[in-house]
Amino acid sequence: MDFDKVVEKRRSVRKYKNTDVPKEIIEKIINQTVTYSPSANNLQPWKFLVISDEKIKQKIVAMCKRNSYMMNAPYIVIALSNQVECYEIIGNYMRSDVIDVSIAITHLILAATNEGLGSCWVGAFEADKIEHFLEIAYPWRILALIPIGYPDETGTYVSRKPSGEVVEWVG
Repeated sequence: MDFDKVVEKRRSVRKYKNTDVPKEIIEKIINQTVTYSPSANNLQPWKFLVISDEKIKQKIVAMCKRNSYMMNAPYIVIALSNQVECYEIIGNYMRSDVIDVSIAITHLILAATNEGLGSCWVGAFEADKIEHFLEIAYPWRILALIPIGYPDETGTYVSRKPSGEVVEWVG
């Protein structure tokens, strides 16, 4: 799929088919993400946990707010960031870990779309409880959960502001 089509096709998917996604496809999109996403000072302050076990998914979803639909996705990817490493190198004036991991998540979502998969960036969850359950140790912190699977919906287009409202040419 060409890039324009990938960007136009991407939707937040909340309904997934009861169809397995080959592990090789998930590995491919994760490898593309971790290998080619840019980051400040090339720190790559991310780690991705790929969850497919139903019992583990159930416990994670129980710690999310109004996101029970994630149980239907064959995978939940948990994106982690390392704030400490970034602060030591870049300084305390910005959260480059959040920026960098957000870029990587966007690449992950677009790579999933390119493979015909649906996904959704989930930010409503109890991070401390999930981190405790999965034994995620400091300095790693959960930034987002991303369910991934074959979409069981086409997704509706949500109108966006026209570029003229959000872009200003200066000079």
